[in-house]
Amino acid sequence: DSLGVASVSLLDLRKTREKVVEAELSTKGSVSLLVTWTAHGETPPVDPALMKRGRIHVQLKSAAGLKAADLNGKSDPYAVLTLCGKQHKSATVSKTLTPTWNETFEWEGTLGDLTSESLRVEVFDKDRITRDDSLG
Repeated sequence: DSLGVASVSLLDLRKTREKVVEAELSTKGSVSLLVTWTAHGETPPVDPALMKRGRIHVQLKSAAGLKAADLNGKSDPYAVLTLCGKQHKSATVSKTLTPTWNETFEWEGTLGDLTSESLRVEVFDKDRITRDDSLG
């Protein structure tokens, strides 16, 4: 089951290289991210350079205040990050409501394409027997 969903706008990356995000989940809790843009070659692109290719790096730092999904009052959270149809999945952190991941994921493309939609972060509870629970 989903423990929560957050939608993070990346439009700021058109003006700056880095963005620190504390995003509230749709149900309870929040996730912490560091998002950076790396251009291939030159300085960060500005308006006319939206076609400049590069990478967006998202460091999934941690989450806090997640809802308990298991009988022991904890959850086994992992996150799925989606941008431009490409997904990345974090490791599962067992028996906690405050997981720390410190995992970095990368999307490659043009700045215009990568910032044209929001980054979707959904946190799930890993279940061994039944379908995973969304914590959002």
